[in-house]
Amino acid sequence: MSETEKLSDDVERTRDIVYYRDRGICRHCGQPVAWPGELAHMVPKTERTIARWGESVINHPDNLALTCPGKCNDAMMIGLKGLIAQEHMERIARKILGETDEDNE
Repeated sequence: MSETEKLSDDVERTRDIVYYRDRGICRHCGQPVAWPGELAHMVPKTERTIARWGESVINHPDNLALTCPGKCNDAMMIGLKGLIAQEHMERIARKILGETDEDNE
């Protein structure tokens, strides 16, 4: 399998996880979303955030929200900020590393 095919499989698997986790409902407006909907990063995907957290954290399902195309997706793209964003990303990073919140208390 080529890297492009593997990446495509990963994106589809992530889309499935987020769509079913959010039960096909837009996380912004609460309306049903036709498959496949759109995914919005709660902490935006930028060169800076990728450099700080890495692709696996930025693209983790816990950092993605199912949205309607267009306005709802754009509204979610504003993203989390400051300490809330940092705590959110740290929680995802710990999850990826297999740590629990109790491990860090």
